[in-house]
Amino acid sequence: MKYKLWVFFSKIIPTRLYLKTLFLIRQKSFLHLRRPKTLNEKIQYLKIWGYKDFHTTIADKYLVRDYIKNKIGEKFLIPCIHETPAPVEKDFEKLPHSFVMKANHGSSQVKIIHDVGKENLSDLVSLCNKWLKENHYDITKEPQYKNIKRRIIFEELLLDVNGNLPLDYKFHCISGKLEFIQVDIDRFTNHVRNFYNEKWEKLPFNWAPWKNGKEVYPLGRDIPKPQSLEEMNKIAETLAKDFGYVRIDLYNLNGAIYFGEITLHHGSGWERFNPQKFDDVYGSKLKLNS
Repeated sequence: MKYKLWVFFSKIIPTRLYLKTLFLIRQKSFLHLRRPKTLNEKIQYLKIWGYKDFHTTIADKYLVRDYIKNKIGEKFLIPCIHETPAPVEKDFEKLPHSFVMKANHGSSQVKIIHDVGKENLSDLVSLCNKWLKENHYDITKEPQYKNIKRRIIFEELLLDVNGNLPLDYKFHCISGKLEFIQVDIDRFTNHVRNFYNEKWEKLPFNWAPWKNGKEVYPLGRDIPKPQSLEEMNKIAETLAKDFGYVRIDLYNLNGAIYFGEITLHHGSGWERFNPQKFDDVYGSKLKLNS
């Protein structure tokens, strides 16, 4: 019901007013679009004035695969097992016992399947159909999501030698230069995150959503420098060259690097820096209309 109310609200008021309202609710501050200074403000600016046609392709989790293949090579792609615009129970008969099920057109529409034999296939189909009815643009006003042709994709499930999911590394780049690395830990259990520089020195801030006066994803335990970090840094900057601000997500499985996704507006620009001054620091690095 809450989702439907926000969709209704987003469709009856002008986009700028909608973004200013959400920014005030999430950031607890006013949004300045004429002279944006912080990184979060500039992300809102880019939603309105920064769209380019190819952004829809790179936001599509299926079509982006060809983009990545041409930019850095097919070896960095997680194998895609199956895809369909209209999933039915028979689709699951083609799949291995474990896989990742996701929608190609939104955010956080992901389900990890460790053993499909223990799943209710009707429930999985219903979940897919629920995803397919949603348009991420309606909530965030991120234009790259608006016209994606929706489908469900099934990817190979990556697990380390201990049967754990690999860590999720997010490389935040401005003007093609890596500024900091976000690593999300225990994403599907006790989700926490940390931030590091390119040398893997821990940085003194968080950038996360807030709820009930506290960070939803607080800072976590320190983790060791990943294998092949220098190569990951290089891949991120290679993919970032076509963007002002962008987040490049990569996985590292025992030194083997896999592409996750390209995100143009981290957290839709509604997550808060803590301390807040870092919102200004990184905002000053992003030059608009340059």
